[in-house]
Amino acid sequence: MKTRYISCLTALLLSVGMFSCNRDDAGGGPVDPEGPVGVRIVVSNGDATRSVGSEATDNEIRRLRVYAFNKESRELTGYAMSDNLQGRNYLPITLRGGGETYFYVIANDHFGPNPTVNGTAVSDWTLLTRSDLQNLVFDLSDFKGWTVNNGESISPMSNNRYREDGSEFTNKCENNFATPVDVTEDRQIIPVTVQHVLGRLRLFLYKDASLGDDYVIKLTHAAVYRRPDAFRLYYSDGNTITYTKNSDALVDEFVTSEIILDKKPANGETQLARTFLAPNIYGSGDKVGSAPASDEDKAYKLVLTIDRAYRGGGWSSKDYTVYLPPVSRNASIDVQGTISAEVDSLSFNVMTNAWVEKEMDIPPFQ
Repeated sequence: MKTRYISCLTALLLSVGMFSCNRDDAGGGPVDPEGPVGVRIVVSNGDATRSVGSEATDNEIRRLRVYAFNKESRELTGYAMSDNLQGRNYLPITLRGGGETYFYVIANDHFGPNPTVNGTAVSDWTLLTRSDLQNLVFDLSDFKGWTVNNGESISPMSNNRYREDGSEFTNKCENNFATPVDVTEDRQIIPVTVQHVLGRLRLFLYKDASLGDDYVIKLTHAAVYRRPDAFRLYYSDGNTITYTKNSDALVDEFVTSEIILDKKPANGETQLARTFLAPNIYGSGDKVGSAPASDEDKAYKLVLTIDRAYRGGGWSSKDYTVYLPPVSRNASIDVQGTISAEVDSLSFNVMTNAWVEKEMDIPPFQ
């Protein structure tokens, strides 16, 4: 079965009997609401042969957590975790009863800073309640740049439902954390969609096509200044993000070695660099990166250092500032620009799109 999606990755929760691991060819049947119910999660996370640290790894799932909470009692009825996922995997989880159940599905929580709940560091994920998960934050107040896991730029994901401004996603995640699932049958298929918690920034800069090979332009530095105090796996009413610790000291220097710019290829784009962005409701209101009319100190500020020179001549250097638009989770912000010999004529095109479109092959359950 092929599933096409634009802004989300898909996991499938398949309900099976508690002792059905040896009878996978058996048919489904009713579930006893008071008895144990076995659930399996099936994940397809892309081609394991992709290169380390490439953009392609953004959508891979390496760690997965599943929580199940009874709708009526709000009690945890099941928990499972699998680490270092590779390719397609089955994650078994046993529920203490069926009926209407909230599922919280979290991928790659080991990316970025350590999480806290109400100011206390999370030491045991198995003890988290439904309220804890909705109030869990990843503190960015001492941000020093995004870390990678074993050299790979995987991205945290969850089956979220809301943007940071409280509005629902148009293509909201199926069976998201706020939508209960009625577990009634053995081998019941429950599709659960997870999407990126963060946004992404990509640079596409080119040398003007009119310039000869003797004129060299290079990007020597790129940094994103300012950011929210934290980001969350889930958003719900009352747990808004603050900006009280925001400052230019919280900088993400994601280009520190020079990159020689080439002319734009006839077909396609050439990405120079990329980084991640925590969701931010503040930002520029246009597509050229102008300073916002208000709350400028809370918006992301991208600063690019461009050097120009004729070969054998002296270099001239200039910084350019681009204010990014508001960043929603699962959004890709693309900054495009063509660099000419005219130092003051540079303009940028800032585009916001869904993160990625990808086709996944999900095998039938055997």
